[in-house]
Amino acid sequence: MISASIAISAAAGAVELRWKVYAQDQAWVSEQYTVYVETANTVSDFTSSSISFNETLSTSTGYMSRSLDVCSFAGQTIYIEVRHRNSNDWFRINMDDFAILTPADDDATLTSATIDGSSEGARSVDVVVTNNGANNITAFDIAWTFDGGAATTQNVTGINLAHGQANTVNISLGNLTIGNYAFTADITTVNVGTDGGTGDNSTTESFTIVENIPNWTRTDTYGTTHTMHDVLAQGQMVILDFFAS
Repeated sequence: MISASIAISAAAGAVELRWKVYAQDQAWVSEQYTVYVETANTVSDFTSSSISFNETLSTSTGYMSRSLDVCSFAGQTIYIEVRHRNSNDWFRINMDDFAILTPADDDATLTSATIDGSSEGARSVDVVVTNNGANNITAFDIAWTFDGGAATTQNVTGINLAHGQANTVNISLGNLTIGNYAFTADITTVNVGTDGGTGDNSTTESFTIVENIPNWTRTDTYGTTHTMHDVLAQGQMVILDFFAS
């Protein structure tokens, strides 16, 4: 899919192409795609002379923000090509909110918030914050709530994120029992000031915590002992076959 021509003749300095994306079928999250930028508008021109962004999509609860530095095309007319490629099941991907813009000086994006597991016990969430601004980010604050509790502010300092770099903040949620939970996070300040683009500073994620799998130990017909948790930790699939006379 190739866009119409886009003139960025008035752009100077830092220029970005931004969009949002997610895989339609979260049971098949190996969808691969490439976004190319070039000054010509035929498929053959989108080759090694283009600049590009490649991604294999991962699990998400909604659209994920992405960006590509296109400052090398400032003052020119460009075309954008999106190519859905090498899909495992040839299902669709969803893409929206394409924009070309000059980044604000201080602009952080809350890219994702991912829990470290779904079973009962001590759980934590990794919150990824990406620098989409022109200035390096040396500090930011995140206000977060979990399961309707009081808001907590996490201060992040001692960093120096260049444009496009990300920082992961690990937030402990304590010991969780079976149930459904909601986690909300907002970037409240960047470089001890106001964020230059607040439309991508928040996320709300829903988590389901389930009962731990019993750690059964059984011996097979060859006399080899297998322990459930050890097998699962190796990434192997386990099929439990219950039968009776």
